[in-house]
Amino acid sequence: MFKRTLPILSLVTFIGISISYIAYLCKVGPITGTMQDFFSMNHAILPLLGAFCGSFGSVAYIITKLCANICMLKTLYIPLSQLGLGTCAASLYWAKERYIVRIGIPALCFALFVLHPVGSGAVAYACLWFIPMVLAVIAPRNVFCSSLASTFTAHAVGSVIHLYTINAMSVEQWHALIPVALLERLIFTCGMTIMYTLIHSTLQALKAYILKDMRAEPQW
Repeated sequence: MFKRTLPILSLVTFIGISISYIAYLCKVGPITGTMQDFFSMNHAILPLLGAFCGSFGSVAYIITKLCANICMLKTLYIPLSQLGLGTCAASLYWAKERYIVRIGIPALCFALFVLHPVGSGAVAYACLWFIPMVLAVIAPRNVFCSSLASTFTAHAVGSVIHLYTINAMSVEQWHALIPVALLERLIFTCGMTIMYTLIHSTLQALKAYILKDMRAEPQW
């Protein structure tokens, strides 16, 4: 059985890595307030680690980022804005259905944002994070809604980190970002929904194939 399923597992792994790399090359837009960082379609794929690998996938992502930083840059230092905490939070949204995660993280981000001197003048921007809180209650298992809530959770964490570390934007700029954020997150939501469906269907087909293969093996 292993000899038969190994090529399939290898193919799925190769396809997954290829899709992730292609998604990284697909830039959605620049991260406002930075000079060289961009959002890519990877932000629509990596949160799904929580959907298919649970909390382990979320933690593994952070550990992988740290290890890559040590190996490539030979240093333990990594800016908080580049640690991937937003993606980790989005992944946790998929991994946990508890309100302390799905509502607690966006609520904490909202509080931290409005407590900041600049953020207190851009409360309307932070109100976007009520989206994941509401969806956690009314549609906790809908794939599209979970994708939308997940990407807005990442948005909440990323925005707060940006506000407290870089702080290069005025109140007016935060307000101007609201329609941009809505469009950007809708793109990520559609991409995440499609990827979830493809991965889930692939895993289900693989599971069915393995079970069929096991039943076909002679019993000694």
